[in-house]
Amino acid sequence: LTDERIEKILNSPNMEIPTGATVYYVSNNGDDNNDGLSKETPFSTLSAVNALQFTGPAFVCFERGGLWRGQLNARRGVIYTAYGEGDKPKLYASPFDGADASLWTKTETPNIWSIQFDKRDIGTLVFNHGEKHAMKCVIRTEEDGSTYNNTTGKPFKTYADLCDDLHFFHDYYDTGILYLYSEQNPGERFSSIEFNIKDRIITTGGETTIDNFCIKYGGAYGVGAGTVNNLTVQNCKFGWIGGSI
Repeated sequence: LTDERIEKILNSPNMEIPTGATVYYVSNNGDDNNDGLSKETPFSTLSAVNALQFTGPAFVCFERGGLWRGQLNARRGVIYTAYGEGDKPKLYASPFDGADASLWTKTETPNIWSIQFDKRDIGTLVFNHGEKHAMKCVIRTEEDGSTYNNTTGKPFKTYADLCDDLHFFHDYYDTGILYLYSEQNPGERFSSIEFNIKDRIITTGGETTIDNFCIKYGGAYGVGAGTVNNLTVQNCKFGWIGGSI
């Protein structure tokens, strides 16, 4: 029964939209200068969707096969769903794919690489869409002032103390730099690197429906923002959410 239910969710059809409904379309091939009111004139970005002002019930349809990075602000009374054919539209909080050797800098410590972020804490790194993931190292300070890696229990003062493959330390409080232990440049080693940055993927207070999305790689909530009322989430695929402090 579980496998049947999963298969049904993964292959759920597009929602039927009532005739005469207000509908906006979003496509990676769109343009934010469009009006978004037809499949031929779709918006392109989450920024355009988040800026929409709704005067009543409406549908916002994302094209299947597309990928959007950032945060979606779901409005009350609006249904967010998919259109077209192919894979469910993807919503990733991860700001970019880190599988680019030019993004990583080799530090003075052997096998430790750095990459620049802002000061939003990273929960984990996911490699090749889940083949591997990083292990987060958090500094624990004892009463006597000694510091340890809260993950391994080993003494730990700075990123230079990383010593295990794919363990990482994120200095989100000060510089925003993330340090990763890897014997090879991570951008060369992997074909995909996603970052669970500390942000909700879909923010909503409720009174809305989220249908037919693939929602991944966020360090905070997948859908929601604390208390929500009358929120429907259906036919969605979730993965790699959480981990931020």
